[in-house]
Amino acid sequence: MTFEFCLHADASHQAMQAGLRPQESLPSLGSCGKINYMAKKLQQFKIIIEQDEDGYFVGSVPTLTGCHTQAKTLPELKKRIREAILLCLEVAKTDLRYRKSIRAFSYEPSFVGLEMIKV
Repeated sequence: MTFEFCLHADASHQAMQAGLRPQESLPSLGSCGKINYMAKKLQQFKIIIEQDEDGYFVGSVPTLTGCHTQAKTLPELKKRIREAILLCLEVAKTDLRYRKSIRAFSYEPSFVGLEMIKV
């Protein structure tokens, strides 16, 4: 199963709750108390979800090397994969070697289908 998962920055999330597009985001307070009208960019990641032999759902993000997690339920998996994505993005900010591995090994999946073959 493949689906797109979105991460919303605070200002974008507030804008969406208010019925606005992310470009029309609401102002947010910066660390110095000034109003910041720039919203962070909305990021989307495709996630591959499989169910293992024990019934656990396993999610991985092909565009972020090593970004995967597992959970007993799909709602819990979505929560955990979001946390894993945020963690990988934080590491990518400071770790040059990780950024290089993302460029070298990541790929953007394209779902083709699922087939059953009898042998």
